[in-house]
Amino acid sequence: MKKGVSSLFLVSLLILISFFIHGDKVATGQDCGGPPRGAVEVAASEFAYHTCILKEDGSVECFGRSESGEHLNYAGPDAISVETGGFATCILKSDGNVDCQGDNYYGQADDYLGGDAVDVALGQAHKCVLTSAGNVDCNGHNDYGQAEDYLGGDAVAVATGKYHTCILKANGTIDCRGYNTQGQAEDYLAGDAVAVAAGYLHTCILKSDGNVTCNGFSYYNETDSYTGGDAIGISASGARTCILLSNGNVDCRGQNTAGQSDDYLGGDAVAVSNGHVHTCILKGDGTVHCYGDNNYGQVIDYYGNCSPPDMDLDGFTSDIDCNDNDPNIFPGAPEVCGDGIDNNCDGTVDDPAFCGGPVTDMDGDGHDVMMDCNDGDPNIFPGAPEVCGDGR
Repeated sequence: MKKGVSSLFLVSLLILISFFIHGDKVATGQDCGGPPRGAVEVAASEFAYHTCILKEDGSVECFGRSESGEHLNYAGPDAISVETGGFATCILKSDGNVDCQGDNYYGQADDYLGGDAVDVALGQAHKCVLTSAGNVDCNGHNDYGQAEDYLGGDAVAVATGKYHTCILKANGTIDCRGYNTQGQAEDYLAGDAVAVAAGYLHTCILKSDGNVTCNGFSYYNETDSYTGGDAIGISASGARTCILLSNGNVDCRGQNTAGQSDDYLGGDAVAVSNGHVHTCILKGDGTVHCYGDNNYGQVIDYYGNCSPPDMDLDGFTSDIDCNDNDPNIFPGAPEVCGDGIDNNCDGTVDDPAFCGGPVTDMDGDGHDVMMDCNDGDPNIFPGAPEVCGDGR
């Protein structure tokens, strides 16, 4: 997985664009007291069930499953990027080295000590390191040639899929290698690529005109082209693709069994990272919002030093307020019967415990729950004949 960048005359722009690609870095900040701990990067594992957040203080915190020790918390303060893969996590440090941990059956979690790393990408069982010389150093599972080194000297980004690797070159073309049964490892030669993202069996390319083209397997329409002209980032995973737009929204397509391909319309996204069955959004204020499958706690909302916001100033923060844009809706608010709204945030619209009417007569005896001492038995109600000796 990971990001991409642009062509020779756009080299200066590359640094900026790369901050917006597949769960990547953005200059953010928040003043909430204490040392800065706002998120500057989020990486959701495409092949496993964990999420890692790089913070402003150069530390890394991870959430979710840690089957092989991939759940890496790093105290810093020298982390400048984080990447997650198949049960492994790697941290790029300011000294140009890469620390990895997790599943290392094929050597994919070996540390990189060359001192010249500028980026790292993790596939399911292979790792590739982009060096300052424009080369790519790969290791790990290589049955399909996906972990072959690239020595062209003109690489500006690298993306790793399940069994394939794609390298974005400075001239806007892309060199791919590895498993190619569905065309996911086809080279791209148009010369207008500024980023590349690799999923299981598909690859997507962000072009300089703000459009996205994809190739490979498309069972859930994950390779549908995007022609809006306002794309600034891409993220690809198993069977879906998410596109970061210049208006701060995210357009997703593909498999959506757990809501992981829902669009994000908050208008404040600066990066997106696709996990295995979840999606994480890095927002401009240095917070993170994730959604989708959460069986292992990988779906988190991260607020850094800040408490969750109280947008409507009703005294309840957004993590517990079911509608933080309406001050009349909050936990414990009076239920307004008949308005079709869950006013008190208990998960029930027009809560029968507070609203009268036939709808609250659960046993059909003509007396609602507010008056019936046992609304589950139609023989028990105010004024019912007393049955002596039944203990009721």
